[in-house]
Amino acid sequence: MVNIYDSFMIKKIFLLCVILLLAACKQDKAYDDKAIVMISADSLVQAVVNEIKENYAGDVSKQQLEVGAIKGMLSSLDENSMYIAQSDYQTYYQVTRGLYFGLGIEIQDANNGIEVTSVIEDSPAFNAGIKACDIITTINDIDVISNRAQCNKILLECNKINLKILRNKEHEIQITVKKNIVNLKTVKLSFHEKIAIIKITHFNDNTVQNVIQAVDTIKKKGIHGIIIDLRGNPGGIIEQAVNVADLFLENAVIVHMRSRKQCENKTVFSHGNDIFDKGHIIVLIDKSTASGAELVAAALHDNNRAIIIGEQSYGKGSLQTIIQIPGKGAIKLTTAYLYTPNGNKLDKNGVIPNIIVGDCDNVMQRAIDLLQGIITVSHRNNDEAINLS
Repeated sequence: MVNIYDSFMIKKIFLLCVILLLAACKQDKAYDDKAIVMISADSLVQAVVNEIKENYAGDVSKQQLEVGAIKGMLSSLDENSMYIAQSDYQTYYQVTRGLYFGLGIEIQDANNGIEVTSVIEDSPAFNAGIKACDIITTINDIDVISNRAQCNKILLECNKINLKILRNKEHEIQITVKKNIVNLKTVKLSFHEKIAIIKITHFNDNTVQNVIQAVDTIKKKGIHGIIIDLRGNPGGIIEQAVNVADLFLENAVIVHMRSRKQCENKTVFSHGNDIFDKGHIIVLIDKSTASGAELVAAALHDNNRAIIIGEQSYGKGSLQTIIQIPGKGAIKLTTAYLYTPNGNKLDKNGVIPNIIVGDCDNVMQRAIDLLQGIITVSHRNNDEAINLS
């Protein structure tokens, strides 16, 4: 048996051997891909920076190293934490306000290029035919993988952009898109006979007010059934999502937020009355429904306020806080996880519909048929109750 002291001595002897070996390797300054360099674990980041400055074959700036280190640290946490460069921060701010100049897409890094995670309806990208899950492989004939920094500059500075896109992992298409003012209309109202359809594309500063206006219009028309369409909704401002759920709930739990610090854990409750007076609601979700949109669906589901139809949602049940670094951009950091009113963790799990309908099926028609049936039965029962009295 090796006791603690023996184990410690063995480690010291091993470390001494390694140091001697490294000293021998470095005597003639002959470095190759098999050379080993000792780096102090006590100041690992600074030691790596020093090694890069001294031995890296190309030119590298201090800012490049700092940004790279920050991006690496944040990306190692989860897929949602990230660094926002100063040049991009204003766009992030404008998006939350509801208006900006751009293409109208959200993107993220992918192994084979840049993945389009969502496309804003009626935006330049939407009108040009770009779709969620498309992979951008070249920008203005420049390969994304080998020249990402240059491609980022083109996306930021150029107004007219030529894209080569890989769709469904096999079809290559060419698309030219020109930037324009993107008006982030997050709420669209339409009607199918006696059914109202509220499409919420994402959540920004205007979403709650737009939903209130939509419901007012619906009530004036005497409509008793709403379909809230959250398919493809990637989320947005979490407070707006909470307040949308609040509109349709009375004295109910909306969401539990759990953070690292127990003192910051909180449960959010609804306030006021149900804006739709307990009218019938169906919520549509799919595999691209994420974050705040999942929060809304889960809140209405767990409180028996709505029937959920569609596919299991994405499972991005976490809260990100934007922390600004004056003059140097910001970091987006995951600061809490979201749990449904029934205590189910949304992250990695998502929302499972009451009725599972594949994306290839006519989900909207299924919802309309079901809601019409519910309204008919409800009215019949009310008439019978009146007759009985």
